[in-house]
Amino acid sequence: TVDDFRLRNGEVLFRDLSLKEPIAIRAGSVSFETKGLSTLPQTEGSLTFALDLNQHSIINGEGVLSLTPVALKTKVEVSSIRLADFQPYVTEYSHVLVADGSLALQGDLDFDPEGPLRFTGASGITRLATKDDTQGEDLLTWNALQINGMALELAPFKLGVAEIRLD
Repeated sequence: TVDDFRLRNGEVLFRDLSLKEPIAIRAGSVSFETKGLSTLPQTEGSLTFALDLNQHSIINGEGVLSLTPVALKTKVEVSSIRLADFQPYVTEYSHVLVADGSLALQGDLDFDPEGPLRFTGASGITRLATKDDTQGEDLLTWNALQINGMALELAPFKLGVAEIRLD
């Protein structure tokens, strides 16, 4: 049993060299804290985490974590993920240039080995601007797309949405 574990001001650098245009993503100001974490079966410990992504996006959450079996129930909030930071992944499969746009997400993330990974909550993309990479012409733009009442499950994939608003 670990009564109290804290990681503060950590940093992780992820590089994907498998792409035509390699990408580097930096997670900074990483903090991770658990209390009451144990390998005893069915024991839950508390969990909090936070980090910035590429120095301008924030990801944080809090919840409970179990190690035996591995299970997670957490509230998560993601704000200001700059979509252009992930351009190499878009380029790998299309001729679309992501000129602008930010992703936000808030909700509950649940993982239980008896069932699928689940997310319930809301998400949105603001100030999206894309261009045709070969012609340089505007492709798709909007001020705000908001998706409310999301219910996402993986394995098998299921997605339910209560409301979609586009401005």
